[in-house]
Amino acid sequence: MDRRLGSLFTLLAIIAAPGCSSPESNTDKDAEYVTVDASKPIPLKQSKRINVFLKVDSSGHKVKESASHWNCVLEKGTKLLWEVKTNSGLRGKAHDYSWFDSRYNETERGIESGGRCVDSAHCDTEKYVYQVNEAKLCGKTNWRLPTVKELQTLVDMDFFNPTIDKKFFPNTLSSGYWTSQPSTDVSFGDDFTYHNDKNKVRQIRLVHDWEEI
Repeated sequence: MDRRLGSLFTLLAIIAAPGCSSPESNTDKDAEYVTVDASKPIPLKQSKRINVFLKVDSSGHKVKESASHWNCVLEKGTKLLWEVKTNSGLRGKAHDYSWFDSRYNETERGIESGGRCVDSAHCDTEKYVYQVNEAKLCGKTNWRLPTVKELQTLVDMDFFNPTIDKKFFPNTLSSGYWTSQPSTDVSFGDDFTYHNDKNKVRQIRLVHDWEEI
């Protein structure tokens, strides 16, 4: 009896010793470490948030949710005003653009007018931003490309093809939309962020910081 108790106490001492653990705890510890392949698209880590959208007319005034015509959408939580695409014209949904920013050095600035749009000489991100500001969309003149984080707030996996609330954002394609980060887009066809070659073309959805009228 004493010999068996001694063996039991020895076993318990080994298990409790520093550096020793059960298979379950080893599995939990290993799960804390994740290897990331930088060559692959980055999955969107989206904690479910509830967007509260308000329609905004061409003058920058909020209109009823039942309104059949609106040009922009305000998200109340982030206080960001978003461009709404159209079927044709300057903001036509099918137009695509190259990423270009003349503030960068020659090797980083991207491709000028490399897309297909309403004006073939202005089919890059920089010129599109300029044109929309000149048009004073929704009464605003400081439209810009969104950051990756800002654009990701519109991705909603409750919707499919595209992954966005089409009630507020009609004419959205299931494709990538450029961000302010060089040659990086957020896809509304899946839940990934892509870093693309500057020769690629993508769609654009501009953003504006909300200002009460």
